[in-house]
Amino acid sequence: MPAHFDRRLRRWRYRLRRILDGRLVRASRLLPAGWSRDQAENYARKTDSRLLARAAGVDDSEPLIDAAVAAYLKHRVPALKRHKQTTQTLALLLEWYESKPLSDLPAICREYATDARRHQDDDEKLTPATIRNRLAYLRAAVKYAWKHHQIGSQDWSARMVMPAVDNAREIYLEPDQVAELLRAITDKQTRALVRLIFYTGLRWVSELLPRQPEDIVKDGADWWLKVPSSSTKNKAPRMVWLHPGCRADLKWLPFGLHWRTYYARFELARVAIDRPDLVLHDLRHSFASFLISQGATLAEVGAALGHKSHQSTQRYAHLYPQAVARVVKNLPTLSRRNNRAKA
Repeated sequence: MPAHFDRRLRRWRYRLRRILDGRLVRASRLLPAGWSRDQAENYARKTDSRLLARAAGVDDSEPLIDAAVAAYLKHRVPALKRHKQTTQTLALLLEWYESKPLSDLPAICREYATDARRHQDDDEKLTPATIRNRLAYLRAAVKYAWKHHQIGSQDWSARMVMPAVDNAREIYLEPDQVAELLRAITDKQTRALVRLIFYTGLRWVSELLPRQPEDIVKDGADWWLKVPSSSTKNKAPRMVWLHPGCRADLKWLPFGLHWRTYYARFELARVAIDRPDLVLHDLRHSFASFLISQGATLAEVGAALGHKSHQSTQRYAHLYPQAVARVVKNLPTLSRRNNRAKA
């Protein structure tokens, strides 16, 4: 029987193992959680028919997703900066697209987005962002194969509906809370790093840690920090104004320890102040939130953060409750006497 129930995973699995013209034809795939026996058997019949026909040379009109991925891995991936990560991610998705025609790509995308949330390995909890990122690698492969190698009858990647992800994070610190965090950090170098993140809003691993003393530019009373395009997320160079409160911390440039060392010291401090939910990137959120609470526009905050779009800035545009209170206090006090008189 080509479909059998995997009792350990509590899901149906499709298997094909046939000898056709002296050649072994085989395939295996774990089917979506919640499928019934009828669904599994129906899938097995259709897939058997397609794979055996293709193996016999009867149906070779539609290329497989495997062919698109293979072209991408051979011709494009070696030149990518994250070639190992790309290869590993596509390997993780193999069971979903293996031996499937390109026309199945939109359905595979929908299936993986729903099923990956339901069924997760015990040692790996997939977030919606992770699911979307993984599918993005497959989309890139299919798009590249269509554009550069004409694999497929059309660009099937354009038909993929990617799962929506809400990246907004509602965690930020007020200045006095940042000060409390700094007091809990015993290491001077880590304390300097945290203070610089809050005062500059820079991404600490890619934009701040690599900075050198020669990146400091002094223009009278103004101090600036040069961030080259090779370090920024949008590949645009930046000049970041340095607040007087963090200029003494520049003596630690460049930060020579591994980023994990700094993060481990930060983790001890966040536990000490009973804020285990904090991450270092929240200081960037806090920087943006403080600017907003002081009356800065989204365009101004976007420029300070190095964003190209207002949509990116909107994620950081949280107002402090105190700022809202100040606005509400400006409302005029209504006269109760006049209201009673009119009544």
